[in-house]
Amino acid sequence: MVIASSPEKRIMRRLFIPGYYCGFSNNKMSLDIAVTLAYLTGRILVPYRFRLPRIAPTDLRRGNWPEPLSILDLYEIPVTWSGEYLLKTWISVPGAIDCEWQPVFDSVFCFPANLANDGTRLQDFRNERQYVYTFDDRQNEAPDIHIHAHTLGHYSHFFYLDEERRRAVVDLMKRLHPKRPYLDAANRIAASLGRFNAIHVRRGDFVSNDLAKRKISRAASITGEEVVTNLASCMRSDEPLVVCTDGSPQDEFFAPIGKHFREVIFLNQHMRKNAESAKVISDLPRDDEAVEALLTQMVASTAQTFAGTLFSTFTALIHRLRGLVNPESHFLYCYNDFLSAPVRFEHCEFLPVADGPYTWNRLRYPVSPGAYSWFRDWPEAFSVPPSAPDEIRPLSKLASSIS
Repeated sequence: MVIASSPEKRIMRRLFIPGYYCGFSNNKMSLDIAVTLAYLTGRILVPYRFRLPRIAPTDLRRGNWPEPLSILDLYEIPVTWSGEYLLKTWISVPGAIDCEWQPVFDSVFCFPANLANDGTRLQDFRNERQYVYTFDDRQNEAPDIHIHAHTLGHYSHFFYLDEERRRAVVDLMKRLHPKRPYLDAANRIAASLGRFNAIHVRRGDFVSNDLAKRKISRAASITGEEVVTNLASCMRSDEPLVVCTDGSPQDEFFAPIGKHFREVIFLNQHMRKNAESAKVISDLPRDDEAVEALLTQMVASTAQTFAGTLFSTFTALIHRLRGLVNPESHFLYCYNDFLSAPVRFEHCEFLPVADGPYTWNRLRYPVSPGAYSWFRDWPEAFSVPPSAPDEIRPLSKLASSIS
């Protein structure tokens, strides 16, 4: 429910929080954090800086400035919220209690506050992150709270909750789903593909970014042959393979994949060049790069088997979508970025090498504690034990089950 600005707004309990100004998936992750904080604290959400940078070029020769891209236009927001400052890059809230937090990826938020005394269990959840935050009585009673922080991180790795609230937040994330036109469009595109498997291979900046230069990731050196060897262990070559990528289909990297699988469909091309899919997209309330990213994630999430790219938040959200429908879903990856111990990687899956109550205790990676917050999502994002179907359900069934 959206509320408008009114003279009585000062008596409302509000939570002001910025979005993480970056690409689609990172911005969505910051929306998850914002919605969950508002829900837990019973406040009206007042988000700002929730706009997406445009990647595709725009034609401004006639002075036709494009509309700002806002991710909140695409989702049903399951808390009361106000859009009065949505596109502002900076705001001042006189009288609000300011919470100057370190980045979400380096932090833990305990709710209720007494969970900060959990000792060993909290230590396991923190996984060596430095900062722990709670709300004290003054913050709980304040009319307005203003969060100042980089809000990049997966909600499953940030919120330390009791079991009842953890279940409620998982349900909240199910209700933070795309609006009906986009759900219906994704279902129709997925149905037109029939039964398929899918991969997300991040190329683009991953081949040349700082992680590649420092050899933390292997995107620059990975080969199509290695990816085929991995995928052959969990996907049939006679079933269609849908490829989601920011790379070019003409890249030599994809040649071995095209030879191994009977049919390879590059999803971005299919959505634009297939007449039926193009018509579905043209009828949507919006048709832009954010919508294309959303549809790609939703279609890929319905695959029989899906494998993605580590360090990609785009992959992470596909894994989460699948897990929210089927909690038995596996986190599979096209290749292993780490070729040394203690990482174990078999059949496209990272395997436990240690003990601990949380998945991130058991899977050890040679990255900083903060990287665990964003470079992949975790089963804790959906690990509430309802009955699980044998196969991934269509998105329409997902929407009807969480509406």
